[in-house]
Parts: sequence; C-alpha cells; structure tokens
Amino acid sequence: MIVVLVVLAVIDVAVGGVCDTALDCRTCLSTVDGILPCQWCTTTFRCSNSLEILSSCTSEGRVTLCYDCPLAPNGQHVYVDSFARQKALPFIAAANAKDDYTAQTCISNNIPGTMILKRYSLPCDLMMNECLAIIGFSPTDNAVILTFRSTDSTSQLLVEALNFMFQTTKDFQPVGGKVVAYFYDAFFALWNGGLEREMSAVLRERPSSDVWVFGHSLGGALASLAASWMSRHGMVNPEKLRFLSFGQPRTGNLFYAQAFDLLVPYKYRVIHQGDLVTKLPIKVPLTAFTFHHHRYEVYYPNDMTSTEPFVVCLRAEDPCCSQACNLGDATVHRNYFNVTLADWPSIGCQLPQDLYKLFAKPWWEPGQRRLYGK
Repeated sequence: MIVVLVVLAVIDVAVGGVCDTALDCRTCLSTVDGILPCQWCTTTFRCSNSLEILSSCTSEGRVTLCYDCPLAPNGQHVYVDSFARQKALPFIAAANAKDDYTAQTCISNNIPGTMILKRYSLPCDLMMNECLAIIGFSPTDNAVILTFRSTDSTSQLLVEALNFMFQTTKDFQPVGGKVVAYFYDAFFALWNGGLEREMSAVLRERPSSDVWVFGHSLGGALASLAASWMSRHGMVNPEKLRFLSFGQPRTGNLFYAQAFDLLVPYKYRVIHQGDLVTKLPIKVPLTAFTFHHHRYEVYYPNDMTSTEPFVVCLRAEDPCCSQACNLGDATVHRNYFNVTLADWPSIGCQLPQDLYKLFAKPWWEPGQRRLYGK
C-alpha cells in the first residue's frame, strides 16, 4: 500500500504543478513539489521538479544548489580587462621576481611612480618551502596593493598536492567555512610573521586608500584568504577592496565560498582556457563540505591577447565556462595575458607589442564584456 502511494505521489508531481509557479532560481530551489525538489534550468528560465527537468533541460543548464544560481555582478563592481592587464599582471609577475630590485623594475616599467614598500618571504610548510608576499602603493591610484607569489618549487607543489589528494582542511574562523590546510598554514605563516603588522601600519598611514589583493595559483588562494580576513576584521572598508586572481585553485568549501562572497564585493577569478590548477582540489559529490569556487569566474577561452574576448560567468562553478574543458591543461597555467609569469620579471616585465595597444584604449571596453549563465 505504501509503495502504491509513493508511486502515485511521484506520478502526480511529475506532471507538474508547484515548481511551475517559481519564477526565479532562488525561489525555485527553495520549493518542493510533493516529495521531489524543484530545480532551475538556465536555458529555459523555468522551474521544474527533479524528474521533469531530466527531459526538459540539459545537464549543463540544471541548477540544484541555491548558491550556484546565476547572479550578475553588482554594477559598481564591474570586471575591466585592462585593470587585470595593466595593474594586476605586473604585480603578480613582480611577486615571482627573485629579488627586490627585479620586483621593483617589473612594477616601474608598467605602473610608473608605484613603489614596493615591503617584501616578505618566510617558510610556510614542514619542508621549509617559502611563501612570499609584497606590499606596494600606487599614488596615482591611491591604492595599497597586496600580492602573493605562486608555487615556487617542485617540493612545494608536492606538499600542496598531498593536501589536495587527502582533502585536508582547517576551519577558517571567524570568516567562516573550511579551507585547504596548506593554504591556511601558509597564509598564517606570513600573516603572523609580520605581514599583518605591516599592512596595518600602511593602512593607518593611508586611511583613504583602496586595497587591491592579487595572486596567481597558490598566491590566488592566499589572496582570497587575505581579502576575506581583512574585510571580516574591519581592516578595510569592503567597498574599497578589490580581489583579483589568476589560475586560482579551489580554496575552501561551500561555506567558505558563501562567506567570501558576502565579505568581498569586488571579486574576480581569471581563468585561461582549461587551466588545470583551477580544477583542483577535485570537487567530490556535492555536500556542504565539498570544495567549491567562490564568484566570479572570468573565462578567456583564447590566447588572452588584447583583442580577445572574455566571459564573465554568472555561476560560481559554471559548466558553460572553464568547467566545460573536461581535461585540464597544465601548460596554460603559467601563461596569462600573453606572458609567462615566472619568466617575465627576468626581462624587467617589458611589455610585448600586443600589450602596448592597451594604453590607447579606455579602461572600460563594452564590446568585450559578456555574461554567461543568465
């Protein structure tokens, strides 16, 4: 008798009803149609129960997690290609420089008048691999810039890989959620080793300045932790904070992604083609503890020259953006905006001819901006 009732209930909800009344993604995912949850389809803009949607929507278009509902960036926090090229790129490259002089040369050749105020390099794991951060200031932009270096050695890469493999995490309180243990330890090795003290002093001296936080790869993950930590502790007004990373791995779980988004209004993760590192640690079947990217992905499915288009993806893990590249590519991870990040400082971060074209263009280039996932 019970089996018959369940079958009848499934048949009843399968022919529609409650889900159809939900007109947006968040309302849809908070609705239940009998015993079946409702799910949203981004291609039909329609809410259906979890049986009906199997035949009415592609797998890429189905949204089953409220956090992953398409959400456009705030109009005051727009991604601008030339900000990434002209500001973030030189600082991220400078963080990979081998010494202070080379790092400053990298900045001076691209952002005249900007100075590196401090460069920190400290052991950050049991193998005594070092992590590095630089603090800079741009008078023209009235911006304090904090940038973290990417993975610097094979030994460091192996230690990170072990953390990824065993899904090792630590609570990142009071920000919220759990983050990769290696990122947690590396961040606090720098932060408690003098970086917090120096950042606090710099910000006290320049209370009206904006704060930009950049990083590539491991540096992108550390930049994510730093941005959310400073915002949570009131070190910087969130509206004056900009976060931008290149090739950032998944940094924490779903709870961390949600917390980060609330704390950092301006946030963009730039991804070059199918960059393998951005697909790590691997996302296991979704639970609250699953590793999950925070918003917003900016996807360049090309060589990232100045004339190439990009996509601002509206879902945190958008299957129509870099996630569509099922086989990740490790070779593109080192190359962003048409330069090899680790090698560029050795030639003083001189701009390739292609990048010179940017200086004749306005910062906002409407023809390049597209939004995916509506």
